[in-house]
Amino acid sequence: MKYFKTIMSWYILFTSILYAQMGTTSLLLPVNNSQNNSVDSAYFEWSPVDSAEFYEIYIDDHSDFTTLVHEEIVYGFSKEVNGLFSNWNFYWKVRAGKENESGEQEFGEWSETNTFISKFEQAENYSPLDGSIDEEYLNLELEWELLLDPTVEEGNNYYLVQVSTDAQFTNVVFGENIENAKTTVLKDLDQDSDYFWRVKYSNDFGESDWSEVTQFKTKQASLDQVNLQSPENVTTDLSPISIDFVWQSVIGAEGYVFEIATDSSFNNVVESASVVETQYSTSLLHFNETLYWHVQAERGTEKSLWSKKWKFTTSKAAPQTPPGLISPVDSLNYLDLQNLNFRWSNVYGAENYLLQIAHDNHFVDVIFDSTLIDTEFVVIDLFEDNKKYYWRVMGLNDQGDGPWSNKQNFSFGNVTHINDKAITRDSYQLLKNYPNPFNPSTTIEFTVQEHSHVILSIYDLLGQKIKTLENTYFKNGTYKSLWDGTNNFGDQTSSGVFFYRIEISGLQSEEKVVITKRMLKIK
Repeated sequence: MKYFKTIMSWYILFTSILYAQMGTTSLLLPVNNSQNNSVDSAYFEWSPVDSAEFYEIYIDDHSDFTTLVHEEIVYGFSKEVNGLFSNWNFYWKVRAGKENESGEQEFGEWSETNTFISKFEQAENYSPLDGSIDEEYLNLELEWELLLDPTVEEGNNYYLVQVSTDAQFTNVVFGENIENAKTTVLKDLDQDSDYFWRVKYSNDFGESDWSEVTQFKTKQASLDQVNLQSPENVTTDLSPISIDFVWQSVIGAEGYVFEIATDSSFNNVVESASVVETQYSTSLLHFNETLYWHVQAERGTEKSLWSKKWKFTTSKAAPQTPPGLISPVDSLNYLDLQNLNFRWSNVYGAENYLLQIAHDNHFVDVIFDSTLIDTEFVVIDLFEDNKKYYWRVMGLNDQGDGPWSNKQNFSFGNVTHINDKAITRDSYQLLKNYPNPFNPSTTIEFTVQEHSHVILSIYDLLGQKIKTLENTYFKNGTYKSLWDGTNNFGDQTSSGVFFYRIEISGLQSEEKVVITKRMLKIK
């Protein structure tokens, strides 16, 4: 018993001497109570102890070190530890040690216990990958991951996502905090453009570093179908002498292919062109044709779908044949003065007809000159007894005048001569009314070259006089007369075609000039 006590006394003494010889290390890094320490490679450092051969490090998430996260013998004064939980509170301590003469490890006292909070895990950009091209520009999904999900007992997880047009993120086009999700959708990016993106994780306790910057490029959009503008579909009466075709531009298009065909299947293309602008003009088409046109956008070898097919019709050519005069019959003499109904044959392509009546067969002294829409017209209160008259008709349309008909004559009473003192139509003018078409009123302008008696009247399509605007004498000059659209009873007339006629009788001449023109009243 005495021997055992002696041995124990020596052991206690030896151990005390060993602890005294080895001393206690001081913990340096991470600093006590520090935060955001790396979890990928947490760095631990402590002060050296004289005579120590190695050091033992304990790391735990409990202060009593009952569930060690990491335990290791380290031959040095520092250690990098990988794989710690992110955003977690850890405790650590170190003690010095050495081998005794028997090869057994013996340790000094533990250092003080320090604590630290591990760093948030850095997010990893998952999609799109760095350097990817042809990404969607209208709806692009961004995805990211954390290699080690944060472990927190409370609070929300947020991801700050930034997208920029430059790697320095000076021009951020998208920046949002995404809550409890690892994906978001970008809308309406520019096509064929470079972008950069990054993600930062955060919660109620802190935040991570930015992820590595990832670059991607959006794709160039496929060419849209061309939208045609003018001439509108099913337009008629286009002059083939000059037609301008216009369509809307297509984003990304470098040029356009234009075609005109005689059939809707475009098997018979009569004109085609490759143009850069969004318009094309042609003067090579024929009169009175039904045609189709469409346009296709192109970029290099890429082509869009053809546009819709639009139809148009070219106008008829100027009338090619003269009208045939029907009545009054040539060389007919009327015994009594009367209103005459002039009739002539229809001419293909004619939209209007010009009727002229003159005192001479050269039509120098024209007393009636009117453009009409029908093939007959009643001339009222124009003729005089013992006079001979000549008349002719031509067809008209927007493309020009047709040939004159033959000249025919008629007379009233006993005609023996033509008055040599006849006044000429060039001495007087009946100008076009304005506006035309009109509603409710229009202005009629006329010119007389000598002191004359003027009757200005309005007629309907049936040749009935509905209003007298002027019936008085005028000195030479130009005058304006306003028609308010009413008849002689003050009632407003309906819309339609009307004629205004001027009758001029010069004081120095026995002859009379009559000029008639057409106008249109609209609703």
